[in-house]
Amino acid sequence: MWKWPRGSSVQPSLKVLFLSDPHIQCSFSAYEPWLFRWDADRYLRQAYSRAIRQMNPDAVVILGDLFAEGFKASSVEWADYLKCKDELLHMSEDILLIVVPGDNDIGGEGMDGMSEEVNRRYIAEFGPLNALIVLRNIAFVKVNTPSFINPAPQGVVEATARLEAELFLRDAARNLTGRPLTPGPVVVLSHVPLAHLATPAGARELIVDTVQPSYLFSGHTHRPMVHCHHSNEGGCTLQEITLPTSSYRMGEAHAGLGAAVIGENGHLGYEVLWFPPRFPVLFCYLLWTIATAVTVVTCVCCRCVLCRTTAN
Repeated sequence: MWKWPRGSSVQPSLKVLFLSDPHIQCSFSAYEPWLFRWDADRYLRQAYSRAIRQMNPDAVVILGDLFAEGFKASSVEWADYLKCKDELLHMSEDILLIVVPGDNDIGGEGMDGMSEEVNRRYIAEFGPLNALIVLRNIAFVKVNTPSFINPAPQGVVEATARLEAELFLRDAARNLTGRPLTPGPVVVLSHVPLAHLATPAGARELIVDTVQPSYLFSGHTHRPMVHCHHSNEGGCTLQEITLPTSSYRMGEAHAGLGAAVIGENGHLGYEVLWFPPRFPVLFCYLLWTIATAVTVVTCVCCRCVLCRTTAN
């Protein structure tokens, strides 16, 4: 039975469910056999549905790489991806959904360049690549960090995306400073951890020193980690929480979701909701399949020998 972490009694607060790197497969994506893709998506749907029923969050945040090969998908494959997303990650309309762009969604890592068409269709479905969202006096800053992975932008589209993200971060810092209400915590939502951003890009300084968030949630590495960042003045000023992948297809021994209770006073309670192990079950299926096949072959061979003996 999953439960919210300590701090859920703090009021007023916001209960947020985090998914990172779900890598939805669908029928067109990747090159694995259909059965593997179907099982990975089915496993994700069951775990996510259970979390939604038990936890009843105020908001769901997807920290990028929602799709396995989103940036490569054709228009037909993209439509299939969106249909799969609606079927796998269903939620009620009163739950706020925030989707952060990942490099598998829009490109940006290595030679996987960005394109205007991919960015345009992603924005049409999930909103701006960079956004400031305030809910119950808690400010969420969604940043297009895939544009900062490469030391130098790969093409005009990626350079433009990086410039837009830089301008957004500066504008967000000014808007956060001028909030009329009593300022609540600022939470940055990033697909890529700060340590994996290219040093020349300057994104880390913009986020840590300019925006000055209370917390940062990231994904990308598929493994959970908590890291403390220091400002130019020294001291731990930002706690970064990196989530595990929510898809066993990434090859990690454990997959899970993140559950966070964020209080308007800045208090944070956080825990990982681990999924039941999948690889041992798949291994048992494999052994059962092999045993069944051996049994069938043995029976067929015995019958053939018996028939020959009877004929003689």
